[in-house]
Amino acid sequence: AIVQYQGNYLQEQIERLLRHAYSETNLLHLQKRKLDIHEVIEEAIDNLQTLIASRQGRIERSYKASDPHIFADKGYLLIVITNLIENALKYSERPGIIVSTAGGGNEIVIAVKDNGKGIEKKFQNKIF
Repeated sequence: AIVQYQGNYLQEQIERLLRHAYSETNLLHLQKRKLDIHEVIEEAIDNLQTLIASRQGRIERSYKASDPHIFADKGYLLIVITNLIENALKYSERPGIIVSTAGGGNEIVIAVKDNGKGIEKKFQNKIF
């Protein structure tokens, strides 16, 4: 059931990104709605449970955002958060990851901290 859910999730996200990549306007078509960022983070972590278990990972949460509600496109936000956590899992041995939030109101900061070796300096400018 988990594998089927994850397969469907990945297929949906790939299709969404391909639609964007081949759109003529090259603009993201966001469907913004009010979301609880902590719930989105939890969904990303749930989607990665198989990888977390296989890598013997440990994820700590430090949710300190005073108001975790934002207006965003859940699909794209979920892709971003999932990718950050997934990379932290993939590039660490016995991953120890801390996912945290801070701020609130007009600005929420999401941080994913891991115990991996980091990204080489020469590739850091290509991250975003």
